[in-house]
Amino acid sequence: MRTGPALGAALLLGTGVAQAADIPLEAFARQPEFNDVVISPDGRHVAVSVPDGDQTNLAVIRLADKKVTAAIQSGRDTHVADIYWANDQRVIIAMADSAGPLDQPSFTGEFNAVDADGRHMSYLFGWRPRRSMAEFAAQEATVGFGTFVSDLKDDPDHVMIASVHPREAWTQTGRSTLYKVNVETSATRVVARAPITGWSGFVVDDQGKLHFAIGSDEQTLATRTFRFLPGSDEWKEVGSGKLGAEIVPLRITADGSRIYVRARNDQGRLCLATLDPDSGATRMVNCHDEVDVGLVVFSTDGNTPPAAYYHPGRIEASWITPDHPEAVALRRFAASFPGQIARPTSRTRDGSLMTILVYSDRNPGDFYLYDTKEGKAEYLFSVRSWIDPEQMAERRPIRYETRDGATIHGYLTLPRGVAAEQLPLIVHPHGGPFGVRDAWGWTADPQAMASRGYAVLQVNFRGSGGYGHQHHEAARGQWGGMMIDDITDGVRWAIEQRIADPERICIYGGSYGGYASLMSAVREPDLYKCTVGYVGVYDIPLWMRDTDVSDRESGRNYMRQYVGNDPEELRRQSPIHHLDRLKAAVFLVHGKRDIRVPYNQATQLRKALKARDYPFEWRVEADEGHGFYRLDARVGLYEQLFAFFDKHIGAAD
Repeated sequence: MRTGPALGAALLLGTGVAQAADIPLEAFARQPEFNDVVISPDGRHVAVSVPDGDQTNLAVIRLADKKVTAAIQSGRDTHVADIYWANDQRVIIAMADSAGPLDQPSFTGEFNAVDADGRHMSYLFGWRPRRSMAEFAAQEATVGFGTFVSDLKDDPDHVMIASVHPREAWTQTGRSTLYKVNVETSATRVVARAPITGWSGFVVDDQGKLHFAIGSDEQTLATRTFRFLPGSDEWKEVGSGKLGAEIVPLRITADGSRIYVRARNDQGRLCLATLDPDSGATRMVNCHDEVDVGLVVFSTDGNTPPAAYYHPGRIEASWITPDHPEAVALRRFAASFPGQIARPTSRTRDGSLMTILVYSDRNPGDFYLYDTKEGKAEYLFSVRSWIDPEQMAERRPIRYETRDGATIHGYLTLPRGVAAEQLPLIVHPHGGPFGVRDAWGWTADPQAMASRGYAVLQVNFRGSGGYGHQHHEAARGQWGGMMIDDITDGVRWAIEQRIADPERICIYGGSYGGYASLMSAVREPDLYKCTVGYVGVYDIPLWMRDTDVSDRESGRNYMRQYVGNDPEELRRQSPIHHLDRLKAAVFLVHGKRDIRVPYNQATQLRKALKARDYPFEWRVEADEGHGFYRLDARVGLYEQLFAFFDKHIGAAD
């Protein structure tokens, strides 16, 4: 197996000749070895984020000799979340914490800066003094919770960051402010205030000229876009500002001739389009018949979009300008990796060098350095070097028709070495649920389950993101209705295709997926032999009162509009009130520090099950939140989870 340079040997788990079941569960539970690889504008260095237990560190590597020039230890529960190069020497680091209650590091809204040689570390932007990263900064910084806007390619001394001031963050009148920040001194200058309350993003050109602000209406939840009118300090709304009519600017071309945006076509799907800023009219440039546009790649000069990526099943590249030199170079590179996706992640100022991530359903990802002029590629790092793609399971895109005639997309992950016939099946609904989707690529839980002989079904039921406005909006108020029906119809499809053994089916999910697992088991008591609720919601009215989502007006509006506002209906859609229908074996998993779905959801369901003398299994982690993050907690969960599945439906031979 290949390993990354100069950062120490990776622990290799499993070998090329091992059977899938011989792969230790730790191989699936471990965090990635590398998260991000970002090349400097001059192509001399790459900056890399390196997870290490309860922290994620930064390394800067000189490409000429693969030597580490900077190695920054972030500190306990502190993580490098994103990396930006301000200029050839200065790296900007967006920070995150994992000491909070969610299942992974969450942004703190703070930015640090360091030179490529590890010197001149400073606290660049944020709302508090750093208490980690070696306590390198003494100054108080109270400009607010920041989000990165632009690295200003034509201004190497500054970056643009937006934030809401701490004194305004929780008020009804708080607005985002756009700052120009000096990357050496941390000095800030206010550029503009957003025209809408709440959190807003901004779009500037490479010179730092402000063009747009994008925010969310806290009442309607619609995305609203405003154009900044130069010389007047005024804003003009672009488009209708209505839900489902979003216009989101992506790039103003370097020559100023076009504004590229994401906008919806007549079928409600997001497309790449151009915008007339005066009339607000859009012209569709590139669309897909079934799904929304995803990543759009722009040329180095900023004037041309060579490609857009779409995700109907496997990820597809649409070559918008196939004869553009950068499109030709990317296609040539991608041709060397059949069956995989090659996605550029960063490039030099002149576009001569790119870092490209290559991945698939079996390959967690490899980073390459690509010389676009010479057409030569050099392997850099693997995301999970201990994973052998040859040992991994196929993740097969599927589609089926629901009882009311809708088309649902999803995935089947199939165990290796056995025929896809009459397999024990684990249904694995995603969390969210709105705007979230299951995707093609390597995913730990389905691969772990498949390695133990189980087929895994994941469906993008209505409410999931990426399939257009109608697919998303159809599920309003349908947590326990249409969304569960879509999952059930997927299971029945798998039975009709003779993929699933109808006598050996379980359902397991987290967050909304945990809710869906219990609700499916009470709505379809004869379909499932076991159900696992992982940080799940079981009493919707209680959850809506206690969750951190209710801390903000926008969160309360979201729950009222998408989950529901009728107390009796919400009670009817809560599985805790239908336990008389339950037949499946039950396993409940929760973290005591969870504030997204508080721990009392699990304790209340446990109390109700005990009152019925209904048997169940139980796993609680005192130091975990909305999902388990620590390696020992994740391995322990896998061990108990697979023992539970083996007991009730058994693995495939």
